Amino acid sequence: MSRLSPRILLLLLMLTVVLTACSGGGGSESDDGATTSAATATAAGTAMPIPRPLGGDPGVPTPTPLPNPIGGPPNGYRTYMNESQGFAFHHPRGWDVSPVPVGGAEVLIQAPGGAPQVIVYRTIEASDSPLSERMDQVVGDFTAALKGSPRVERRGAVTLDDGTPAERTDLFFGGSGLEAMIRLQVVARQAQTYLVTASAPVGLFGNEEDAISTVLDSLVLFPAAGYGVARERALTMAWLDPITLDPAMSRESRSHLIVAHLYSGLVRFDHNLRVRLDLAASVEVDDSGTIYTFTLRDDASFHDGRAITAEDVRYSIERATEPELHSATAAAYLGDIVGVIDKLEGRADSVRGVRVVDERTVRITVDAPKAYFLAKLTYPAGAIVDKETIEGRGVEWWRQPNGSGPFELREWTEGEVLVLERYSLHPARSTLEYAVFPIQAGVPMRMYEADLVDVAFIGGADIDRALDPANAFAGQLDIFPQFNSNFVGFNTQEPPFDDRDTRLAFAMAIDRAQMLDVVFDGKAELAQGLLPPGMPGSSEGLRGIPHDPARAKALFDGAKYAGNFPPVVYTTSGFGTVPADVQFLVEAWSDVLGVTVEVRQLEPDSYFYQLEAQVDNLFDYGWIADYPDPENFLDLLFHSEHAGNNVGDYANPAFDRLVEAARTEQDFDRRMAIYAEAEQMLVDDAALIPLSHGPDYVLTKPYVEGFTVSPLGIPLLQNVRLLPRE
Repeated sequence: MSRLSPRILLLLLMLTVVLTACSGGGGSESDDGATTSAATATAAGTAMPIPRPLGGDPGVPTPTPLPNPIGGPPNGYRTYMNESQGFAFHHPRGWDVSPVPVGGAEVLIQAPGGAPQVIVYRTIEASDSPLSERMDQVVGDFTAALKGSPRVERRGAVTLDDGTPAERTDLFFGGSGLEAMIRLQVVARQAQTYLVTASAPVGLFGNEEDAISTVLDSLVLFPAAGYGVARERALTMAWLDPITLDPAMSRESRSHLIVAHLYSGLVRFDHNLRVRLDLAASVEVDDSGTIYTFTLRDDASFHDGRAITAEDVRYSIERATEPELHSATAAAYLGDIVGVIDKLEGRADSVRGVRVVDERTVRITVDAPKAYFLAKLTYPAGAIVDKETIEGRGVEWWRQPNGSGPFELREWTEGEVLVLERYSLHPARSTLEYAVFPIQAGVPMRMYEADLVDVAFIGGADIDRALDPANAFAGQLDIFPQFNSNFVGFNTQEPPFDDRDTRLAFAMAIDRAQMLDVVFDGKAELAQGLLPPGMPGSSEGLRGIPHDPARAKALFDGAKYAGNFPPVVYTTSGFGTVPADVQFLVEAWSDVLGVTVEVRQLEPDSYFYQLEAQVDNLFDYGWIADYPDPENFLDLLFHSEHAGNNVGDYANPAFDRLVEAARTEQDFDRRMAIYAEAEQMLVDDAALIPLSHGPDYVLTKPYVEGFTVSPLGIPLLQNVRLLPRE
């Protein structure tokens, strides 16, 4: 169980003081005497109202409060119901109710004058331990924090009014006529623990025994309905806060998942990775293969109901390529458009390859016929954004976006929850009403077991547990192949890895197959090159770098920096503990080459945003395809002109010529053959150490239909359908 924070313990001890730090959240009383959690209606933090379509949108359901699961309160009592966390109880009508959004605490209820007071905590356990063991942990936490060796009286198992089993313990502390008492009550729902504490001076506790007992006995647990959205109407999935919701700036998966549903572009991928029209009704390509004429759909609109025009398309591309924005993706994904590079580099004020023909028609000219151009336009950098929102709401306008996609942002409280709501006027016509993402609320596997989420991405030992047929959720694991690659990158422009033999020595020193068995328990596939299996252009005939310690040592001893080897630093993500795969690599280089490699960690949340500016000699890198074309890996990551993605500054004129030739080659087979030659050159030059490719492992509840993860790593939530629960 999570340790109790000092601030929560302080709340418990200040028994006679009105807690101004927790005031202002008493909730509201409904006609039936029920108090709804303030967190349900308005979350703590930066809740953001979202513009509604002009004239209303009858197609989007309005969330309604859940039916009262606890029944009518006794005379003189009210009902507190926390829909977002799934619990309710009765409390005396005159007691104050305040949210307590810290340390796992959910709500504070206290009598006038500050005591008695009741606090409800919620935690996710590491395992489904018995109630008595959970109580042991709670008692240990409190006795360790309270001074004076509090007296413990275990009351043991009790049964609540609705038949739910619970455990209770009384703690007595203080003295000299000031003795106080805390009654602890633990209730569990699978891996989820609800701890209720009731505290007061001993004399007052006795006077209020009936009221306290009513509060504790009336506790009811029920399926959570985050922010007023009932579970049966929402797909709930554990996730992390996005780094940004600006499509021109997003460059990692945690942001992409949300961005991809808030915004649309002219085209999109379907679940088979075929390019389909999105906000465009049609596209025509001229005989040269360089001029694309898009006609917008008549029903294309932003989330406030305003029609999307050709001028919005032009503005979106112009805005993404503003030099002052410093987009790390605009050059890579929009750079084929004539004039984009000139604008990014400050040589032009506009993108001359984008022209508005009329209100519904926009013409885009690219610098050469390229088979992958439309696929590139599916990337977030090509999304259509609203000028009025961006220019009217300041630098962080994306916290209150007026999007163009199949979902709109209903709520985002950082560190707590993000809620997407279907935009029913979007051409995609999503079948899913809501998607709720609890943020950093616990280990996804444990949340899934506790029925807090419908979908959970899992890894490590949790995969073996999910595959065990003895588990209650056996058969609920889906394995989705991914077009991804994990590799070690070299800073090829700085000593010692500006030397090919040194790079080869470091690569040959690694037993990568053993690393996958030891570190990843065989759950990933050994990579020989950069392109993942199944990706067009990937070749089974690729000659990888062998594990050859003797050859590695010989190359190292005869390399450019032999006898004068500089310090080497490996850049990775994390805090404190070095990841197991990095430890494996560092130990191998020490054992085989006698080199000590220092590890430096960057903050995981912004690793890819910081890496280019802070890269050391070696670095962790992972890439998942943005579109199913070898250009997205070979050209984008290793051509010398792509400074933002070519983090190791690899530069090989022969390699550059190959991928440049492939850009405009119209014969598919010939084009794939060029990429195969380029990939072999990359491996032979030891531009990277290929490590692994791996699928996504996802637990999905039986009532969720149509949830898939494409090989590009993004679920298409608009295809999800929620079946009735059994």
